[in-house]
Amino acid sequence: MTSLDGRVALVTGAARGLGLGIARELASAGALVYCADLTSADSAAAELQQIQGSPGGLSVRLDILDRSAVAATLDGILETEGRLDIVVNNAGVGQQFAPLHELDQGSIEHVVNVNLIGTLNCCAEAATRIADSTGRIINIASHYGLVGRANYAPYCASKAGVIALTQALALELAARRITVNSICPGTMLTDMVRDAYEQRAIVAGLGAVGGPELLASFTSDTIPLGRTGSPSDVGRMAAWIASDAASFTTGAAFNLSGGETLY
Repeated sequence: MTSLDGRVALVTGAARGLGLGIARELASAGALVYCADLTSADSAAAELQQIQGSPGGLSVRLDILDRSAVAATLDGILETEGRLDIVVNNAGVGQQFAPLHELDQGSIEHVVNVNLIGTLNCCAEAATRIADSTGRIINIASHYGLVGRANYAPYCASKAGVIALTQALALELAARRITVNSICPGTMLTDMVRDAYEQRAIVAGLGAVGGPELLASFTSDTIPLGRTGSPSDVGRMAAWIASDAASFTTGAAFNLSGGETLY
């Protein structure tokens, strides 16, 4: 089993979905996990406290678009715990399923700001605070950062930026034996994906109630392994990347799509 005993982690967007799945797996592997979210992550932290043998979790509110708030959060962790080993930049948003020319400037900027600028803020502040040798920065990108998707242009662009950021920062921090990697999930069974398929069903004239059927059909036709991914799938990969077993891996964009996308 992957061991993260004694490590201290921060996971953004940890209140639900992929972030919660990541927090669960890191805590199960032995890390003390700070669950950060724009809204309350108290329930997530409380869940981690119930994991047998785990040091549990703590909750912190954080707006990743406020770089000074990111710095203050990381400083608070260092002051309290004396170390910071793992930062998982998971917080992100989807977008309206629509051609680029139909999206207003505000909608475009919101997707790019949260997904890319927010991740940049967290990476920049983590870089000077994360521990040498055990330091692991893990950015949650998307397979749509490596292959385009019609009607999802801002999202694709933002996640492509996250992958390029990961590669550049990996080179910057390599001398300190800090690794920086990204995970590129395919279709995951989360609220964000359910909402996206409701929108696609509406566009297809099926109404929002057609979303689950559309997702099931897509999964059957498109994902060779025959199922959608889960938050636990992402969490297990993150826990491995954060461990000593992956200490020679940096700058990678890990495909976690069940064969939906190959690159």
